[in-house]
Amino acid sequence: MAGDQTLLPGSILARIDGPEVVSGNAELVGPGHVRVTVLTPDKGFAHHWQIEITAEAPGICDMAVALDQVNLARVVMRDEICIRVALPETAATMSELVFDIRFSGVATADLSRCKVAGFHLAKVTPEMGQTPRLNVSLDELHAENPAIVSDRDLMLRFASMGDNCEFGIVQRKLDVDPLDLLRFAAVPLRWILFGLDDGYARMDDPNLCELTVDAVSGPVPHWYAYQSFYRIPFATGIAEHQQTHANIHRDIFRRFQFLGKKFIRELGTGKRIFLFRRDFPIADEELAAVLVRFRRYGSAWLVAVQEADAEHPSGTIERVLPGVLRVFVPAFADARCVVETVDVPLWTRLCRDIYRIIWDHEIEQRAEAALPPDFDHATYLTLHPDVAAARFDAAEHYLKYGMKEGRAYR
Repeated sequence: MAGDQTLLPGSILARIDGPEVVSGNAELVGPGHVRVTVLTPDKGFAHHWQIEITAEAPGICDMAVALDQVNLARVVMRDEICIRVALPETAATMSELVFDIRFSGVATADLSRCKVAGFHLAKVTPEMGQTPRLNVSLDELHAENPAIVSDRDLMLRFASMGDNCEFGIVQRKLDVDPLDLLRFAAVPLRWILFGLDDGYARMDDPNLCELTVDAVSGPVPHWYAYQSFYRIPFATGIAEHQQTHANIHRDIFRRFQFLGKKFIRELGTGKRIFLFRRDFPIADEELAAVLVRFRRYGSAWLVAVQEADAEHPSGTIERVLPGVLRVFVPAFADARCVVETVDVPLWTRLCRDIYRIIWDHEIEQRAEAALPPDFDHATYLTLHPDVAAARFDAAEHYLKYGMKEGRAYR
């Protein structure tokens, strides 16, 4: 890429799904305004392609992306962001693509500090448009009916991706303490994406596990850990006098190493639902960037949690993308005293509602796949009045009991 000061070193125009470089350049048009020009790829273009942009800014600001003066996206960012935006079909008629990326909402003096850190042309893979399937048997699925699952078991279905410890505290208050990489970590979404791109492979390097002594947050100094490559902080809860530097470093390094592999493995199994909460809006374009990385590993669901607003009252649940939900809560816990202010009943209801949506979807998908093509719901209930009297769903009863019992369905 052009060596402009608005672009970080190493930024290139490249296809994410291949090694070839796409011709293009970037230029600084004015303060907070970057123009990127890309030659159109030859094959399978337009609706099969997206752009992915990584940017940095001082604090909170707006970033707008336009193609040939037509707006594609406008998002609110804080410090860093990575977004993924689909190209319109009209792009197929263009010999070159001219993107304008503009930053606003910050002081004029700060516009020069807004940077486009990466710009990539990415091909959309078929699995991106498919809703994930839970990797469990039908019997296991019925046993996990949200109506009967305990609060404790329900919480084990979920894993926190940050961006603070609130959901981790909820789990602890319900006597659930899963070992999860990002459960108590305040990691910006941009750096979670970086870790997913890398498969958290650098967790195997002990030199990237750093230790310091936190002598500020309490009367007794405690060890504080930091995985510097992926920017993952971890408060060990271990006082300085309880462990030597060598011993605590060995234990924390092994912890990071294990949890990095576990995170990637659970993305592949699809048996857990990943939550990401943030105290300012999470753009659809950011969730699209997460989704493409999730699908490289497997079929896990992603849920974004943010505070309610005038357009989205508390309790609203939106389907953003296949396998991605966004939910709205009245307010998050006070960051200064999360333990004392977290609303455990609220989070419990929220998780049950989320799991119900996913569970219902899975039952419906399984039913569509497993039911005989000529199965008729009304006929099945007429043939089996005991099923109707028990208020069973016809398809659910047939798949769970009727098929094994040899019940007629026509």
